[in-house]
Amino acid sequence: MLDPATVPTIDLSLLQEAGSRQVLVDDLRRAIRDFGVFYVSNLPFDVRLLDEVKQQCQAFFDLPYEEKMKLDLANVPSFLGYAALGTEITCNKTDWREHLTVASEFNGKIEGPLYRNLLGPTQWPSAESLPDFAPLVQRLLKEVTGVATTVRELAAEAMGIDNRLLDQLFDAKQQYRGRMIKYPSPPADADPAAVQALGAHQDTAFATLICQLTDHIALQVQNAQGTWIDCPPVPGTVVYVVGKGAEAVTYGVCKAAWHRVIPPVPGSGPRYSIAIGTGLGLDTSTTAPETKDALQTLKEELRAQHGKLNDKLHGYLREDERFPTVGSRVFHNYARSYPEVVKRWFPGYNID
Repeated sequence: MLDPATVPTIDLSLLQEAGSRQVLVDDLRRAIRDFGVFYVSNLPFDVRLLDEVKQQCQAFFDLPYEEKMKLDLANVPSFLGYAALGTEITCNKTDWREHLTVASEFNGKIEGPLYRNLLGPTQWPSAESLPDFAPLVQRLLKEVTGVATTVRELAAEAMGIDNRLLDQLFDAKQQYRGRMIKYPSPPADADPAAVQALGAHQDTAFATLICQLTDHIALQVQNAQGTWIDCPPVPGTVVYVVGKGAEAVTYGVCKAAWHRVIPPVPGSGPRYSIAIGTGLGLDTSTTAPETKDALQTLKEELRAQHGKLNDKLHGYLREDERFPTVGSRVFHNYARSYPEVVKRWFPGYNID
């Protein structure tokens, strides 16, 4: 039984202990079914990497505004780059944060449907100003997405489904996006009710892994009772947030978590974090027979294990003539969020 006031922890070291794997799988089943968010501890990489990336993160956001704006999102058609403070809105309210979005490198040729533009390029700070930035961040992306793959495989086991069916919904060369975020400490005289760091939302991805790089208690999640509880930083862990993609492909067995970020306490300094998204494959067709067969088999296996399901498939996988692939819907969401990119690179695209 999970404590509804405490975010659960999944300990990967149990994979190394004889007879403990089932304990981990049982813990994970409860976490994804009843909570939708959990810490992942005993990570399979040197966690000093998190401190190194934190230093790079601070160094980037300390650059002059003009230097950061050289990486403006509108510079490239990939929706990768820098967004300045106060330029985003969640729940009809301005988010008090700035961020840089990067992605795992794609070495192939970018051509074909519009959504293929999402694959790159990434805009990196110059090697002259921050020579270690790109190598360290790319390394973190690789390590954390490795954790995401491990958890996905364990989640399939926990739900009693064939992981190969899930694999069919991901690209062979999957792209992962990382968003490096600075949440400034608000002025001492600011009205707490008027300042929003990041409004309450569910992620559209399959899952998001959050690296909390400072000591601020700012991330909050909503439990099954509807109560907001703190998800404080725990050294050497990442926070795994189940997204609407996972909820969709499991017909509601996995619970997409509502979460938000409250502003740092005035005078406590900025909060830094990195959110790494693991989405379904951009090339996954929503109409192809193989996709439909995989989803139908998943539904049958899930119903056998868990009983009643949410039979209405939603999110990126629902059929829609305008969005025949996952990528086309992902692109549309980005286009609606960043109309300045569309205006420059895709002037004929309809964002309605």
